[in-house]
Amino acid sequence: MYFPYGRALASATPNVPNIGLIRLKKKINTDRSVSFELTTMDTVSTMGSMMIYGADFSWPTVYGFDHNNPDKLLAPDVMNKVMKWSQDGGLTWQADYNLTNLITEHNRYSFFDSPFNFLVWTVSFNPDDSRQIIIGTKDAGLLYTSDGGSRWCRIPGSKQVPNITSAWWDFDGSVLISSYGRGLWRFKPANFTPGGSDCSVTIFTSSAFRDFR
Repeated sequence: MYFPYGRALASATPNVPNIGLIRLKKKINTDRSVSFELTTMDTVSTMGSMMIYGADFSWPTVYGFDHNNPDKLLAPDVMNKVMKWSQDGGLTWQADYNLTNLITEHNRYSFFDSPFNFLVWTVSFNPDDSRQIIIGTKDAGLLYTSDGGSRWCRIPGSKQVPNITSAWWDFDGSVLISSYGRGLWRFKPANFTPGGSDCSVTIFTSSAFRDFR
């Protein structure tokens, strides 16, 4: 389990959040007793700051993790304005500039300006197939990968859904998308082959989106 916390370290940039992660890990001991290990992820050198934002009574932190391998995380670093991966539970982070450029369309969309104007709102791994990941944004649509992040596609038609707050993977292969002020949407890939989709091919159509408001 991961929990966000506000770090006391001074931010290098005014008006930039300074959010880290605390990890609570359950351990089964040799005598079959249960203990918990608490680790503070305070590695500012590799993760400048995660993003936490307020939406009325909800204050979500923007990150996603692999349900089958909780050490693997993906999150926006708003201090350094880049998407980052961790393979060791948040102890170290590696920048993904190709993914960042795809999300921002090479700086057409601003990655972060202030706590009230930032691009990446949610990151979601499919718990049944962690190769499938969705990134929801403020106004740049949905990004999708079916191979664990090697190749990404922007879902056609998804820019009509602003302020994407979460993605829920349904049992029938469809994905339910929530938005802040724009209702619930559902889409289902037109040619869905887990782990085998080619990003050079349009695998989603705008007609696949349905507004449930």
